[in-house]
Amino acid sequence: MPPADISQHVTEASSPPPPWISSKAGERRRVDEYGEYDDEPEENYRLADRAVAPGWGVVRIGLGMMFWSIIAIAIGFVVFVGISAATAGMGGLQGGGDIRGREMEGLAMVMVAGGCGILIAFLICFVGQCMCCAAPAESRARGLAISSIICTVLAILVYFGVILWVLAAVGAAARGGMMGGFPNFPVLFERGLLFFVVLIIALIVSAHILFILYLRTVALYFGNDSLARGAMSLLVLYLVFMVLYVFVNVLQFMMVAREGFLDPGRQSASLVTVLGCATLLLLFTVLVWFLVLLARTREMIGPGAGGRSY
Repeated sequence: MPPADISQHVTEASSPPPPWISSKAGERRRVDEYGEYDDEPEENYRLADRAVAPGWGVVRIGLGMMFWSIIAIAIGFVVFVGISAATAGMGGLQGGGDIRGREMEGLAMVMVAGGCGILIAFLICFVGQCMCCAAPAESRARGLAISSIICTVLAILVYFGVILWVLAAVGAAARGGMMGGFPNFPVLFERGLLFFVVLIIALIVSAHILFILYLRTVALYFGNDSLARGAMSLLVLYLVFMVLYVFVNVLQFMMVAREGFLDPGRQSASLVTVLGCATLLLLFTVLVWFLVLLARTREMIGPGAGGRSY
């Protein structure tokens, strides 16, 4: 029997099938109103209206600002380390670590310019992070971006508050005001300082974790599962780095408190050196991975990039 013509049963009120149907990875998907299917992976598809929404354009600009500012900050820190090493080497050659003349003036100018550049790059990165809050509410990523910014602002405020507190305490102690009237002040000062340092580190780590989750949520919203898995892998690697970083610093602090200094000849000092090198390697890996994640997310939400739009 020939197939029946069902077109007469389709009313004008019926709508055509959606241009993009989400399903499990590997399954065929309907890609047009004629019922055609395609075997493209799900991560190569996204809704066109999500990619061209005005808020995503602002997010794309913000991610680009963060990408280039982080590169500038990394270059600035490398320059600072190089200048410090050069200064130490020149001081050792001249004896007594005293550097005078045009060399010192040139290095000082480079360091001041580099410091201003790093500060400007930090501000640009923060502005770019704030622009990421323009993500549409339906993506469920805006709350993560706002929470990350709140943690960043609190960390900055606590940092400058601690600096002012330390300066005030040192000035009062130098005048003999606190030391004479409060014998336990040095111990309480050290404990309070340790508490605020831990608080600043916790806020910074929380801000980083929330922003990585923000990138993962954006990737899931656009259907890019591989990018979302990459964000979670980066999050795990970042947590491993932080655990190793804290362990190395605590171990070094305990050794200095017990011995008064780090003896290069001791086995414990060699262990600290090896763990420190591993920490730096992890930091470099996390930084590069994060930059790649920013770049891929920016390309994904750009018009016509990161896959086919229908």
